[in-house]
Amino acid sequence: MMNRTIDLETWFHNAESVATVVPAEALFGLLKRSLELPHAFGAMSIRNDGSRLVYTPGQEVRGDDVTEVLFVRAQPMDVSFRVARAASADKYLCDAQVNFDVRILLERSELDSFRDRVMGSQSDLTVSGLEGYLQGSVERAIRDFADDQSAADLVDGKQEETAASGLREDLKGPCFAGGIVIESPPSIRFESEAYANVRRAQEQAARELGEHEAGQELRDAILQAQRKRTDHLETMLTKLRALADESPDVGLPDLMRAFDESQRGQLYQALFESRARQHASRW
Repeated sequence: MMNRTIDLETWFHNAESVATVVPAEALFGLLKRSLELPHAFGAMSIRNDGSRLVYTPGQEVRGDDVTEVLFVRAQPMDVSFRVARAASADKYLCDAQVNFDVRILLERSELDSFRDRVMGSQSDLTVSGLEGYLQGSVERAIRDFADDQSAADLVDGKQEETAASGLREDLKGPCFAGGIVIESPPSIRFESEAYANVRRAQEQAARELGEHEAGQELRDAILQAQRKRTDHLETMLTKLRALADESPDVGLPDLMRAFDESQRGQLYQALFESRARQHASRW
């Protein structure tokens, strides 16, 4: 028989408490033959003859002919797992964060299984101990899943529902053996620093290509506008030459009156540039 004392009230109020086994002499005495369970905890008493009695939250645990009592948290508990360096199908190393809720089943056979498989030789179990029981199974399931998926699909969460369903299926065995059940759909998040670096480089290259293409489009537009202006000026200069040939005695200012004000400005500018180029070519 265990020689163990415990401050049960403190244990009940500890958010990390999952299960504990306490000898009857540490719980009951001549003046105290029972105790009432808090709303968040159940219990199973083991009697002298080996029989077991299961108590649900709020019930009164009797100490008559009891050798020890197993207290367990009856509410769902959030468990968290970190799986490092899982390789994707395209050989990127990914880290996975996995969370879900589990609950201990308050039935005699399930509590026996929980004590044997999950607690083992421990008299006290915390959330980290419960996570330790499932860690290996979670890791295997996550690595097997990642091995069939691209890093893009893993990181973008496109297959999270499929991953959660597969994980739940893979954990049926250890959960059944340990007297626990998964209460919520698993949340699975993948991240990959290597893949993130590659994607940033690709996005930067795409931005630079887009800027180059936009710059080329702008240059093409300017060139096209210049060509249109040149064609327009050439048409007006041809018309001016034709007028000069038809009226050789008429001066340039009078010939210019055949054009509107904006056209006359463009013509004078073109003639000025033409004479400047001719002057420069002589030198």
